[in-house]
Amino acid sequence: MHEMLVCVDLLRRGLFVYRSVSPNSPSDIAALYGKQLIRIEATTGNCGTTGRLYYPTKNLEQFDVLAVVKHNGEITYIPDLETILSKN
Repeated sequence: MHEMLVCVDLLRRGLFVYRSVSPNSPSDIAALYGKQLIRIEATTGNCGTTGRLYYPTKNLEQFDVLAVVKHNGEITYIPDLETILSKN
C-alpha cells in the first residue's frame, strides 16, 4: 500500500513511474524525471513523541531516495526529493 502512495505522489509531481515486479529488487520504484532515473525505496515509518522520524534501517547504497510513508499517509523523502529533482 505504501508503495502505491509514493507512486501517486511521484506521478502528481510529473515523473514517469515504474514499479519493480521482482521481490528481490534493490529498490521498489524507478522514476524518470527528464533524463534522470531515480531509484526509490518505499517503507513505513512514524514520528516519535519528540517529532523524530523512525523507520527500518535500509542499505542506502541500493537506491537514491528513501520514501518514508507515515501512518497518516504523509511522505518524507530522504534526501529531499526537490533537491534531487532540481539537479536535472
